[in-house]
Amino acid sequence: MTTHRRRWLAGLDLPIEFRRGFPEVLDIPARDYLRYAAALECLAPALAVRLTSFAPGGGDWYGDWEEEAEVRLKLAERLAASWSLSCWVDVEFMACPGTEVFEALLSSPHLTRLRRLVTINNEVGPAVGMVADARFANLRWLDLGGSNSAYGRPADAGFVAIVTSPHLARLEYFDFTANEVGDEGVAALAASPTMARLRSLGLAGNWISPAGLRALSHSAALTSLRHLDLSWSTHEHKPDDAALVALLESPLFPA
Repeated sequence: MTTHRRRWLAGLDLPIEFRRGFPEVLDIPARDYLRYAAALECLAPALAVRLTSFAPGGGDWYGDWEEEAEVRLKLAERLAASWSLSCWVDVEFMACPGTEVFEALLSSPHLTRLRRLVTINNEVGPAVGMVADARFANLRWLDLGGSNSAYGRPADAGFVAIVTSPHLARLEYFDFTANEVGDEGVAALAASPTMARLRSLGLAGNWISPAGLRALSHSAALTSLRHLDLSWSTHEHKPDDAALVALLESPLFPA
């Protein structure tokens, strides 16, 4: 395999992780992905991609803010047009792209095989609702924690769009930490039959009252849930022991 590895990576100065003997995982700035796209397609299509930067030089940016935003968006649009996105099954946005970049990438007609999407602390805002689209019906793992932006946090609207989407019925892991979800969003989740496969749910740092806790305790939809994180989600409201007891005694927490 070492022999093949040297031949495959000739001329490619990229951090490529091999799995099962094949190049599969890339940690790469958007600019470099586009630069090496043709070579990567000849080598082997990347299945897992961690986009580390959208800056023109591939690293940090120290120029004008408006110019930076324009460059980031153009890179995202070029990336979204690449057919190689049709091979991606695992994507992490680690470059704080913001709403416009997120929308450009998630609008790609080629991005249809994703099983895992992670974009945390990335200033996406309400645009997270785009994930509810039919193109993301293969998603199993979704992490949108800390998606606040200058346009606001996703709050209930973005959350409800996702948890009620008929296209996300395969979702097993979902983290929506610190996004200002309230009782309306929690009630929609608790009643959504499409979340029946959900095994792990992260709602830490949201705004859930005792009414939201009671909605969860009455849920007949979250039948597969095994992990629930509500830490720091009720500090805005007066504690309600009865609501907590009802939740702990509900079918969500079998004895």
